[in-house]
Amino acid sequence: QDRPLHFFYPLEDEFVDESLRREGRGARHVYARCAGTLCDARRECPNRRCDGAAEWRCVDQGCYGEIMHCTRCVVAAHAQHSTHFIEASRRNWLQKLGLRVQLGHPPGEICEYSVDFCGCKTADGREHEEHWRQLMRACWWPATVSAPNTCATFQVLRLFQILNCLGKLSAYDFLRGLEKCTNNDGENKPPDRRKPFMVIVREWREVKRVKRRKQGYHKGGVKEIAKGALAEKCRACPQVGWNMLEGWEKANPFYRFFYFLFLAQDANFRLSNHSVFSEAVDPIIGDGLGYFCQREGDEGYKAHIAKHVNEQEISNCSGFQAMFMANSKRINGLRSTGVFGVTCSRHNMWLPNGLGDLQVGERFCNGDFVLLAALMIFNVLWLVVSYDIACQYVIHFWEWMGRMPAAMQLKLAPSDVWWKVPNFHLPPHKKPCHSPYSFHWMWGAGMTHGEGVEQNWAFSNGAAGSTRLMGPGSRHATLEDVFGFHNYDRVLAMRAFLPLRLDSRV
Repeated sequence: QDRPLHFFYPLEDEFVDESLRREGRGARHVYARCAGTLCDARRECPNRRCDGAAEWRCVDQGCYGEIMHCTRCVVAAHAQHSTHFIEASRRNWLQKLGLRVQLGHPPGEICEYSVDFCGCKTADGREHEEHWRQLMRACWWPATVSAPNTCATFQVLRLFQILNCLGKLSAYDFLRGLEKCTNNDGENKPPDRRKPFMVIVREWREVKRVKRRKQGYHKGGVKEIAKGALAEKCRACPQVGWNMLEGWEKANPFYRFFYFLFLAQDANFRLSNHSVFSEAVDPIIGDGLGYFCQREGDEGYKAHIAKHVNEQEISNCSGFQAMFMANSKRINGLRSTGVFGVTCSRHNMWLPNGLGDLQVGERFCNGDFVLLAALMIFNVLWLVVSYDIACQYVIHFWEWMGRMPAAMQLKLAPSDVWWKVPNFHLPPHKKPCHSPYSFHWMWGAGMTHGEGVEQNWAFSNGAAGSTRLMGPGSRHATLEDVFGFHNYDRVLAMRAFLPLRLDSRV
């Protein structure tokens, strides 16, 4: 059927009738007798059919359709679906009907213990497995390690992570949505679980990014993971030992543009953060392991910024917001006025350690540290950097780079680094800037425009509203997840656009 809706319209009333029918008890043969065959987990009912009264039905009718069960049968049938809701005249919890989940054993196998946690001795002689570990093995993530009372299923955490990264859905709206799906009549609201849920999400994100970047088996554990190792790297940018031919250092000068590393950097003032909570209350986990540069330490981002508290940068070349924000006074109550970021401008992927918070507008000291921190993982001969105020930024760059730690300094000559202004941002500059900073006049630049970083900001700006009032740790984890999701999505997109680009050039 090429136009299925044309066949639907004549039957719309019948579709409505069927939908309404599912809200009731259905046909008489459905509710006249319990459809179950087991009254409990141990005993079969006589004649393989229960004689109990059909009272209960699973709310998610995809579980058993419209069939109904007695109390004992509906509990037994949900031994492996303990998070489902059931309904009679109103919705109810399976736990209120007597369902108990026995951890540490398959459904139906009971150990002699007074509570639901398994008390059997472990193979290594311990009294029993920790309660949080038993919950994890049941695919329930505990909110606390000691005496856990609240959990979230792995399934709901995966769903929230995708919706949060893709649609920027906040935890508050997500939980409200779950409440509405559970009971939308406004009565018998479930308890507010937002605080424990946020803790669970923080832990889930941290563990998942360690696992996905193949660092779960690191010999030294999480504490020994290298800086930037938890970030998804661009697989198309030139990287030694990965995608570069042997002898690339001796490439013919005419073909050296094959090995140009194109980067773009810019600041985003929408991702600001109010000074709520402190790092003691909401600490940052995994400092410097992902997309944000390392903050702590003698050679960290905070120590570097502390040396440039009174730095003044004034320019009248560009009319863009960056120049006006450099001396912004509207910073009262803000922990961060935005985020400075570095991407590869050919494939629009964030670089490991290529992000850092801004303190007082967009200052060159922020850009220096973030750019050099991101370049530490590369070994390149030629570099092209685009920046909307590159004409001013490059004036003292080499001088200021000499003050940075030796490990962060570029091993390139100034003649091997080109500074450009993105195509859209170039016209407002003064005319003397147009030719030397234009991609159009650069040999080897191809169709590069340098505006990819703006496209990346557009994807992450949806998270600005929810992260603005977060504590430092929660905001850091959320943005790391959003940027990581973006990079992974770009890697998947390479399957489609890289072959097309190759075909169009051959």
